[in-house]
Amino acid sequence: KQIFALIEPFAGYAFNKAHSVSYALIAYQTAYLKANYPAEYMTALLATNAEQSEKVATAVTECRRLDIPVLAPDINHSQPNFSIEKGDDNTTAIRFGLSAIKNIGLGAIEPIIAERDKKGKFESIEDLCRRADLRGTNRRVMESLIKAGALDSLGNRGVLLQNVNIILSLAQHQQHLNETGQATMFDLWGEKIPVPMPGLELANGEVTVKEKLVWEEELMGVYLSEHPFSTFTGRTGSDTTLCGQIDADLVGQTVRVAGMIV
Repeated sequence: KQIFALIEPFAGYAFNKAHSVSYALIAYQTAYLKANYPAEYMTALLATNAEQSEKVATAVTECRRLDIPVLAPDINHSQPNFSIEKGDDNTTAIRFGLSAIKNIGLGAIEPIIAERDKKGKFESIEDLCRRADLRGTNRRVMESLIKAGALDSLGNRGVLLQNVNIILSLAQHQQHLNETGQATMFDLWGEKIPVPMPGLELANGEVTVKEKLVWEEELMGVYLSEHPFSTFTGRTGSDTTLCGQIDADLVGQTVRVAGMIV
């Protein structure tokens, strides 16, 4: 009784009405935004938690529940952070940000995005090496971009990963030409044109779907190209529930759990 008598007055100011009203207002505002602007709300949520892979995975799962597509990172489409992208049929999707990939810093990707916004999409891995400033892109950064699928539009993931050293060597060579003024030449009309760049001789490289999914989960905290359990969904029935949705409402019910051993 003596201890409680000491604690009781604390409630008079620690749990004040202003505190309650503030939290209630934030709850109302966020609920309104999620209900009326779900894509914008989820994009902001992902951007805020971009460095916390567990929260990103939870948010992506919620996006799928809301039928909002989450697109894989793409060197020709992604912004530094999560962004809203309109499809050709005017559908709304959320594009994974490049800096949300582990090991990718803003210093490495901002010059690439600036070049893309200025002169258009990159047509090939050689075009990326010729046009973009890749001085901030080391082997670890390049491998992470490839493994996460950000360069899929420029080449096969296995082939690019197998030839990282060749790609970086070409980028360094091109950077040297740019710095010494040898990257361009004059044509017959006196205009500057880029020096023709030979195509890269890339060795073959193959990766399995399982390897791709392991990389995606490791670097982004979520599977984007497909889910490793997708091949089994037809056998689990229509009443499949995520483990995170099992709560007190299911007390007393029998639940069958399916998973994968890795």
